[in-house]
Amino acid sequence: VPIGIYQAKLLQQAGVPEKAHDILQTLSGENPRHAYLQKLLIDSYRQRGETEKVLQILTQQHRQKPLQDPEMIAELCRLQISHGNGAAAEELLRKQLARQWRNEWVQLYGQAQGQDGVKQLQTAEKWLRDHPEDSTLLLALAHICQRNHLWAKARDYYESYLQKQKDEGVARELVQLLQALGEQEKAQQWLQKIATHHVDALPLPPPLH
Repeated sequence: VPIGIYQAKLLQQAGVPEKAHDILQTLSGENPRHAYLQKLLIDSYRQRGETEKVLQILTQQHRQKPLQDPEMIAELCRLQISHGNGAAAEELLRKQLARQWRNEWVQLYGQAQGQDGVKQLQTAEKWLRDHPEDSTLLLALAHICQRNHLWAKARDYYESYLQKQKDEGVARELVQLLQALGEQEKAQQWLQKIATHHVDALPLPPPLH
């Protein structure tokens, strides 16, 4: 295995990724429990843009032995969400966040469409009692509420988040929601705030006398 890994790395450095991938694939088939080898194979699939294959390997690994690495857990959940399996991501993230609080997981929890939207919202609101100042959680709640068609609640969570963070992308999400709710005046106020952010960010010449 070490010789094969060394060969694969040399081939990658020499600009022959296809041959390197073939070696890693063969070695991985012969040594399915070799953690470092699996990581190299995942990296190789990722570079090839084969996200479904990465999802397949990570799912299989997690079934055999629950993933411990926070980044790999996040990647598995991100891929589950993007491939339409938000329910699996929500369940995994809920269990992980009960053990360890990580911003990246909270953010993904807001993106995952759970099997039971009401239960997902109740879980996140319970977390908010323990983490009242967590802006990432406020944004996650805004997204969960919006997916559950709780428009007014979503609006309030967006505004609470934006009081803590300057975030143009999220401000635009709020503007879209306000416009759909018919709250044009409020939407206009937020658009002006976004424009002000841009003015603040760029230097301007001094006024002419």
